[in-house]
Amino acid sequence: MAGEPFTILCSKAPFSMDEFDILRRCGGEFERLSNGEAAPATAAQEQFVEAARGRNSAEIVYERVRTKYLKRLEWESDPANRLRVEADMADVGQCRVVCMNGATR
Repeated sequence: MAGEPFTILCSKAPFSMDEFDILRRCGGEFERLSNGEAAPATAAQEQFVEAARGRNSAEIVYERVRTKYLKRLEWESDPANRLRVEADMADVGQCRVVCMNGATR
């Protein structure tokens, strides 16, 4: 499951590096399989589509990452949560500036 780099539309903070990499590499394919633009070509993709349609639970890592991503998008769609994410991102940005200037953590 790979294709063009996928634009992640939520905070990246809740994802591990591996999960982020999976989303970046495979998010477009997740969308195409989920919305029917692409037909599953493997047993793993068939299983993914079944999980995406709610017919079975998310068991493989791709299914779990997609589920986590969709839940995060939904959570961030609440204006109160979105403000919180923006505040957290501002804090992280400030920390990075301070740290890059040689300050200790």
